[in-house]
Amino acid sequence: MIDMKYNVIWYNRNGLSLVEYNKKYGWVDEDGYEVIAPIYDEAQNFEPGERIAAVKIDDKWGFINKKGKVVIPFIFQKAYSFENGLAAVKMNGKYGYINKQGNIVVPIIYDDVYNYDFDTGVAAVKIGEKYYNVDKNGNRTIKKIRFTINKKN
Repeated sequence: MIDMKYNVIWYNRNGLSLVEYNKKYGWVDEDGYEVIAPIYDEAQNFEPGERIAAVKIDDKWGFINKKGKVVIPFIFQKAYSFENGLAAVKMNGKYGYINKQGNIVVPIIYDDVYNYDFDTGVAAVKIGEKYYNVDKNGNRTIKKIRFTINKKN
C-alpha cells in the first residue's frame, strides 16, 4: 500500500507512480515502496516503454533511470520525456533533441518545438516566425503534417 504521506500520486506508468511530497517529486513501485526518493523540484513521468525520465534540481534539468541514477547530466534549461528514442531539450534559450546517450541529434537552434514524439516521423519546429518539420536526424523535410500547438512549458 502506498504511504499516505504523499500530497499527489499520479497513475502508474511502467511499474512506477510519480509522487509529490512537500513540493518534491519521486517514484513509488506498484506495491507502494519508495523507489526514487522525492528530491526533485520537477519531474516528467517515465513514458510507456521508456526507462529514462527528465527531472529538475534547482534550475537545471537532467535524466535519471528507474533506479534514480543520473544517466544524462543536469545541464538543460528544460527537458521533456523521451518518446520514440528522442527528448526535446532547451539550452541557452533554444530547443533541439537528444538521444538516450545524451548526444544532440537535432541541433539546439530552434525557438520552439512542437509534436515532441515523432509519431509521424517528424517534429514541428520554429525559428523566428517560420515553422519547419525535422526528422529524427535533424534534416528539414517537406513532409506535411497537421499539429496542434500545445505548449508544455
